[in-house]
Amino acid sequence: MPCTECGGPTVWDDAASSDICTQCGNLADPAQVILTSSDWHTEGMHHDLGLRDPAAPNFLKTRSNYTLAGQGQGIRDQKNALTMANFIKSLAVSMNAPGLTPRATVLFNQARAIGYFRWGSRARTVAGVCLSLALRESNRPDSIHDIATLLRCSPHLLSRTFISLAAALKITTITVDPSVYIATLQSYLTTILQDQTPGHDLPTPLLASLRQLSLLSVSNTAAALGRTLTRNCPSDGNTKSSAASTACAIFMLSLEAESRDTLGSIGDLAKCLAARCHVGKGVVMSQYKIIQDQVALLIEKVPWLEGYRQKGGRAKLSKRLVVARGLKDVIRFNEEILQNTLLPDPLLVLDSDDEKDDEDHEPEDDTATTIPSSGAEQDVKRPTADADVQAGDDDRAAKRRKIHHSLDEASRFLLNPFNAPAAPKKRDSAQAKPSVSKFPLTSYVLSTASLSSVGPRPPTRLQLLAAARGGSDEDVIKDEELFAEGELEGFLRNDEEVEMIGRILQYSDDDDDDGDEEVKASRDAERKRKEERRNKRKRVQAGTEGLRQPAPKKSRVNLEALAKFMQGEPGSDEDGEGEIDDEYHDGGDQDGFSLLGLDSALGMDDDGDEDISSVQQIIQEEDDLGDVQQRSRTGKADRASLANDTGEEIILQLDDWRPASPAEFDSYETRYEQEYD
Repeated sequence: MPCTECGGPTVWDDAASSDICTQCGNLADPAQVILTSSDWHTEGMHHDLGLRDPAAPNFLKTRSNYTLAGQGQGIRDQKNALTMANFIKSLAVSMNAPGLTPRATVLFNQARAIGYFRWGSRARTVAGVCLSLALRESNRPDSIHDIATLLRCSPHLLSRTFISLAAALKITTITVDPSVYIATLQSYLTTILQDQTPGHDLPTPLLASLRQLSLLSVSNTAAALGRTLTRNCPSDGNTKSSAASTACAIFMLSLEAESRDTLGSIGDLAKCLAARCHVGKGVVMSQYKIIQDQVALLIEKVPWLEGYRQKGGRAKLSKRLVVARGLKDVIRFNEEILQNTLLPDPLLVLDSDDEKDDEDHEPEDDTATTIPSSGAEQDVKRPTADADVQAGDDDRAAKRRKIHHSLDEASRFLLNPFNAPAAPKKRDSAQAKPSVSKFPLTSYVLSTASLSSVGPRPPTRLQLLAAARGGSDEDVIKDEELFAEGELEGFLRNDEEVEMIGRILQYSDDDDDDGDEEVKASRDAERKRKEERRNKRKRVQAGTEGLRQPAPKKSRVNLEALAKFMQGEPGSDEDGEGEIDDEYHDGGDQDGFSLLGLDSALGMDDDGDEDISSVQQIIQEEDDLGDVQQRSRTGKADRASLANDTGEEIILQLDDWRPASPAEFDSYETRYEQEYD
């Protein structure tokens, strides 16, 4: 049946046990109240039809086109606001301040309400500045550098946006960042070390230790330590310390970290630094111990560092020494974690007008500005009549081109001389006079004679050429240009130095020549000996070599005659002797020698070779034997040489010869009578 209220169709619902109108939701049976609940906003559901939103049409008709449902400006702003709220939450969690998300979101919505920005890339910058304002309002450092690192933008851009947004929202904050005192402490300590500030009352050993440190590195370490503590060790509301005392404590810890050892008279140093910042010594020392404990806890989280350990109530290393050695590693470890932190990229819904406005807006990165050279003419165009007409058609006026002021560029250069700006964007119209160098101020610093204010070391020749020519590639700078005229030759040793080193090392070319000649002579002698042995073997095999024929030597026994005699042919004629000689030289019958055992004594082997040394030994033994036989003879015999100078053999006729009696050798008296009878 139709509905009694609107006349629409109804359907039966088992849960309500009644008919329900499909258009207005009215129950046919008013007694059923099952659909009514305190959690549901059902006011005006049945009768207040004027407060109920009608069904949205399928499309919205505008002046120029048709827009689908949900594509209006209100829906777009609502989606973008929700997206940026999630982005601010993730940014606050990364900064270890999730409780400041509501305040940062409120500041962001207020900035959007006053028309401070439009949706686009600038919304990310404003979100970071709103979080920085929330940190400042909660008596915490603004952490501009850390937020800029997470947003991948310049810290200078965030600083300018911070100042302008605080002025637009009429928010007044106080400075609570300890890093603002670091430069003051550095300059004050520098004057003390230069003995320009009397009455500092610092001990002499402490001054000697501080003079060995680089105060610039100490300042950088102190600033990084302050950011690390702010990000990882947020202070609670119960303990509030002044920024000056915190800066003094951080600076003292940085001095110990630079020396990697504890400093003596730390109380005197705390008193000196506290007097400069108008705080008390006790406040600085208490803050020093608090930060020291926080760094000791952070050391426990670094994998390669050994923390503070106590065994039996005593520690092997003091906590101050552990903190001094591991502080720089803690800073580097946490900065690497921050660099690798990835934030979600907010997807903002933009229309054509907002995209054009985002492109016309000033760039986020302040380093994209360039320094105009003195010889270059600035091409500044004034608006024409056509441009005025075009601007009149649009609701918003065209944004004026940003002109770089030389005072701002000089101030930025004095803060960091070597942070050269990026290359300028190419313009459509060419410049009348091109710039000589992309880095004019840097080139001036590198080419000036006095570099004491920039750094302790002067630039190298390669740095000067690279700054002058805009690159250091091989095609830009040749290898020959890296050395002055005659500089490379000066690295080589001259003849005098070579001679002196030769005398020191006792090195001479003549010694090598003498050594080579000795080796060569020994090799020649060895070669001659081998050749002589080879020739001897050949002559013996050919039967042309008998006994050696040295210079005439007096011999008492002819070995050949002895050999013939021992063979039993003493009375043979010359023919027989020739045959025996032939057989001897030809290696014939040698049974007689074998029977007497003279073959080895005479050097006769199976191959017929003779050992010259063995023959000489036998000759010496026979000479001794002949002397003995001469003493034993009783008769006188004619003595003649066995061989003349021509080498012809002389046959000796021995008359009444008999062998010596063995008994005569045993009796000295008998021998004496035979000799002198």
